[in-house]
Amino acid sequence: MSNRAVTDTEADPVAPSLAIGAILEPVTLDALDATRRRQLEISHRLYGGKERPAADILIDDGEERDEEISPQFLELRTIVDADGAPVYDAWLYMVDSGTIFKTGTEEVIAEVIQFGLETDDPALEAALDPLLGERAKRAFLRGSAPAKKKKAAKKKVAKKKVVKKAAKKKVVKKAAKKKVVKKAAKKKVVKKAAKKKVVKKTAKKVAKKTAAKKKVVKKAGKKKVAK
Repeated sequence: MSNRAVTDTEADPVAPSLAIGAILEPVTLDALDATRRRQLEISHRLYGGKERPAADILIDDGEERDEEISPQFLELRTIVDADGAPVYDAWLYMVDSGTIFKTGTEEVIAEVIQFGLETDDPALEAALDPLLGERAKRAFLRGSAPAKKKKAAKKKVAKKKVVKKAAKKKVVKKAAKKKVVKKAAKKKVVKKAAKKKVVKKTAKKVAKKTAAKKKVVKKAGKKKVAK
């Protein structure tokens, strides 16, 4: 067993000096070579598990689908070293996610998952995180995230309001139905009461007629006796 002391440099590797060289936004199909188109397809698969060609991913129909990259929230950052040479292609999408490739290749060296940078290389993580992970998170929390994302959130709120209004309408309709039923029930009661009154009146008339007939018979009987 070696007794050689571990230095601070060995314990904590020095992070390479990296910077953002260029940002492509919006991303168009014509601006991508074959390798970068493939990078986008790999990113889409890693994000939602679905295979789609780059041309389809970049179709902007205004809809935001679950577990799919939307071109509204997509950008490509070229990461350069201290000499300004491109070293990484960083695809960032849906505000809090991303896939980082070794530049010009399909080799994934890191991912951004919910603003957090995921990589097995601590030195690379220390260098990339300020450019991709924490910076994006701070911007989002400050409210300076892409305006389109905010608009999407407003659309969701608007949908909720529509649902609430629809629910209120249903309640009103149900209440109206109940009122109609009550009114109908009252009408039935009134009709029944009216029928009872008619029956009673008819019964009274019959009774009066019967009584009148009896009086006539009695009178006729008295006249016969008198004769």
